[in-house]
Amino acid sequence: SRDKKLDGEEAYKTAAAASVLITGAYKCDKCTRWHCTLASGVVVDPDGVIATNHHVAAGETAEAMGVMTADGRFFPVTEVLAANKNSDVALLRVNAKGLTALPVRDDLGAGASIYCYSHPANSFGCLSEGVIARYCRLPGERNGAVFMQITADYARGSSGGPILDREGNLIGLVSSTSPVYYDSPAGAKDGKAAAPNLQMVRHNCVTARAIRELVAR
Repeated sequence: SRDKKLDGEEAYKTAAAASVLITGAYKCDKCTRWHCTLASGVVVDPDGVIATNHHVAAGETAEAMGVMTADGRFFPVTEVLAANKNSDVALLRVNAKGLTALPVRDDLGAGASIYCYSHPANSFGCLSEGVIARYCRLPGERNGAVFMQITADYARGSSGGPILDREGNLIGLVSSTSPVYYDSPAGAKDGKAAAPNLQMVRHNCVTARAIRELVAR
């Protein structure tokens, strides 16, 4: 793992160099054209291993998948090496050598400073910073899988984007968001409840441990 702290510019360059765009090609049922979904991933082995989300790799509509590297090269995905639906992480294989990869380190503690590199709503190459807010189990069909929640910002289209520590090691992946609303009774009229007010958005991320467990297989 890396041990030299990076400033913001260095962190951006490090994250961007190892990140990839992942596209899935599909035909919809409303026209005759092909369409593409866009998500993110990060190289974890220079010989063509990409980490991303399970929900990205398991897209139901995609008939073909490929990745584009930071230097503009495009490679078809040849196989899914490993996947964990509960932790929302998967490893993809492409036929490439010498890619820029990030080392995966152990989980950091809550409160540690982090960077997030993502492509929210096709705003490509956005860096945000924050801290690890906590580790928790999410409700739903996750079978007790632990996720990392962070304060750094991201939005739709960011799935699979890398979360880095201050030294440029990979410590997680963007997974999902869960908004928190507050129903204010002061806004109710004529006996009707007021519209919910957004208070905050929780940013749920794949943990470093979940990535390392797949890499070790």
